[in-house]
Amino acid sequence: MNRLNLKFVRRLHVAWIAELEQRIRQGEPLPHIHALQECELTIWLQGEGPQELHHFDSVRALMNAHEQLHQVVNRIPAYLDSRAREEVATTLWQVHTLSRDIVYFLTELEFVVFEEHGLGQVVAHPIRSLVHKWFHVADREGGSEHDPLGINHARLMHLRWSRDLVRAFNHWGRNAEIESGVSCDLGNWIHGVGRQLDRGLVAELDKVHRLLHAKAEETIRALRRKNIRVSDKLYQEVVDLGREVLYLLTRIETLLPQSATAATRPLEGDAID
Repeated sequence: MNRLNLKFVRRLHVAWIAELEQRIRQGEPLPHIHALQECELTIWLQGEGPQELHHFDSVRALMNAHEQLHQVVNRIPAYLDSRAREEVATTLWQVHTLSRDIVYFLTELEFVVFEEHGLGQVVAHPIRSLVHKWFHVADREGGSEHDPLGINHARLMHLRWSRDLVRAFNHWGRNAEIESGVSCDLGNWIHGVGRQLDRGLVAELDKVHRLLHAKAEETIRALRRKNIRVSDKLYQEVVDLGREVLYLLTRIETLLPQSATAATRPLEGDAID
């Protein structure tokens, strides 16, 4: 499994969805909508994608979400032709939700590869790693990875935090403690390196990230009161917000200069399929 291809497919998907949404809102012609079997993500999934990770639930969930996305996107031209604004708005929200899920499942697979390549120590010491990255002294896999802004590291760290959060909810949240949205690793990244990037998207990311922490704290309080109905509802909000964070990080990544995210492009001669 090539981690570069995972990043490339994720960025390509999000960039296309962003273009689709923008053109619809601005009343411009739609970008070409590929059939399911012609889509880059399908080609990747049917090629090298699941071969090494086929036993992970994320692969099957990714395939299902991607197929649903195509079904939803295929309805958009008819809605636009009939000027069914409400249906278009609803469909755009479905597209966003499914795309958010796709990014989450791809990130889960990236994290698996990340760990398998012996980078556990980098994840275990995020602040040290980010400092190394800022001064360009971090080790690179064969010289192919270059992420000076630490955005991919921030994204994978957020996924790890989200996984740990689920464990914090166990045992009615008895011993759980949640850091603030400012002091956690992603919060440090947002208010440090993030301030150099797209202000609008970073501001949105900061808002969603703070809300995620607030909802996580509410969930723990509801669990400690053993209020199952409320805690279940809050937990789903936490899941959705966590995935929105990953999606926004990828949106920011797609806007960075190519020189700052060289690791997100396939190597020369390294095709997606």
